[in-house]
Amino acid sequence: MTERTVWRWLAEGREGRVEARPRQGGFVVGAALWEVLTQAGGNFAELRRRMLRAQDEGVLEHWGEFVPSLATLSVR
Repeated sequence: MTERTVWRWLAEGREGRVEARPRQGGFVVGAALWEVLTQAGGNFAELRRRMLRAQDEGVLEHWGEFVPSLATLSVR
């Protein structure tokens, strides 16, 4: 999306023409993953490696349903 589009959306939001709505189906970093991220020194690549290991070991359910891409993790 362009910068102009973002500014338009912000203006519409300020004017009350757009209602905020939560994203559906997005990835959420829960408390358990924040703890792992803290242990990894804030390194998202290391967090993802740990999640992939947990998936291989069959214990990923403690942290979520799937391992997101590094780009998804980094945006959080």
